[in-house]
Amino acid sequence: MGVTPHGFAGDPRILYDPESQRWFAASLDFPSLPPPQDNSGRFLLAVSKTSDPTQGWQAVDAGPTFDFTELGINKDGVYLIATDATFAVDIVSIPKSDLLAATPTAANATTFKTGNAGLEPQPAVASDLSGSEAILSGSTNLLKISSIDSTDSTPTLDDQDRTVVIPQGLPNFPGATQKGSSVRIPTGNQSFGSNVVMQDGKLFGVETIALNSDLSHPGLRWFEIGSPLTAPVLLDSGIISPPGLDVYYGSIAVNPMGEVVIGFSGSGPDDYPSAYAVAGKLSGDNLTFGDPILLKAGVAPDTSGRFGDYSTTSYDPANPSHFWTIQEWTSLTGWSTEISEIDFAPPPPSVQTWFGGTGNFSDPTELVAGWITCRDRDPHHRCRTGPGRRPRDCQPGDTSWVTDNHTHTCPEGLDPRRDKHGSGADRHFRPVSTKPRGKDQGCGRGDGKMAQLTSARRRPT
Repeated sequence: MGVTPHGFAGDPRILYDPESQRWFAASLDFPSLPPPQDNSGRFLLAVSKTSDPTQGWQAVDAGPTFDFTELGINKDGVYLIATDATFAVDIVSIPKSDLLAATPTAANATTFKTGNAGLEPQPAVASDLSGSEAILSGSTNLLKISSIDSTDSTPTLDDQDRTVVIPQGLPNFPGATQKGSSVRIPTGNQSFGSNVVMQDGKLFGVETIALNSDLSHPGLRWFEIGSPLTAPVLLDSGIISPPGLDVYYGSIAVNPMGEVVIGFSGSGPDDYPSAYAVAGKLSGDNLTFGDPILLKAGVAPDTSGRFGDYSTTSYDPANPSHFWTIQEWTSLTGWSTEISEIDFAPPPPSVQTWFGGTGNFSDPTELVAGWITCRDRDPHHRCRTGPGRRPRDCQPGDTSWVTDNHTHTCPEGLDPRRDKHGSGADRHFRPVSTKPRGKDQGCGRGDGKMAQLTSARRRPT
């Protein structure tokens, strides 16, 4: 790939860049484990040869550092951050064009060392933005924004005080509880173990904090910051803390339609470490999430003393309503990785009223008593496509329906069910409906849908 690790490669990060249609992967080259308390480690950065990560990679050595890789990207460059041995911060800015060359190079990389960028700062994922790269760090009740500016020529680091006050934010030192063991799970403590993201001029992130005074109960705090590079302001913030669970190691993704997913791990007295996610939606500057979704249930406690520092969530650039989240859980052999897809499509219909009741048909917990297209399905009879076929539910394109041991033709655009005033002959079929109608009324003229009055059932999730 172009570089040879001298020791143990660890702390990996990977991002897909829709702008260049390439993958970028970062890691640290540790000379030994545990890493020596010096800057003898190295940044390693690789770029895929094509949009297909299985078709080969090329890599560069981006200079010395110590621990905990962070990776960010914008239209101009790729950005690496790690903590050095003095607990200052190493920041490396590399022109993206240099990495996309036939032979990638880090010869024009610029390295900054600072003690004023905050605790383990995270560069943003902002593939479609140019000019400045936002860098975010957190501490108790405070978020700090730094930036790398003029990234197309000679980059400069601005680590002066652009801060946002945010409620709550104590560190969770004891760790998380778990079923089957008194060993606590380290949770990351305020540091950003995942990417922060820019979308529509706003900066989004999530971090682990303590939610009680003895610091023993970890939860996730998410936030949305407006004008992060000029006059940062907190637009919205909230806490994820499901009943009976400690949650930690969150990651966030926001697509251009304002759909949001946060993936995370969680455990508690009655739960082994498991993988979860919440899905939400932006309405203006307000962000609202639904209930947690269990992605993968753990089956054993983790007693290693080091659960993991990483969590990743991203949306699919080819289909932005599809999200991918990669989270940790515990199998019988130790911590394991779960990859899940979360799909917002198709768009949910609005809340409708039928027969005196209301409901959101897109909600997977709603009872299904909703709408069916008259010519596609008949809730009262069985349907088949021709003589001699086994009866089944009506399907789009069916040409006949069966009742009283007779086969009846289904004219295009008409309701394939017996009229309450007649015997079921074709002359009694009614035009297709667009409105809900009363019980046993069938479809009225001009309607395109009919109400299903079968027994309610729960939609599979």
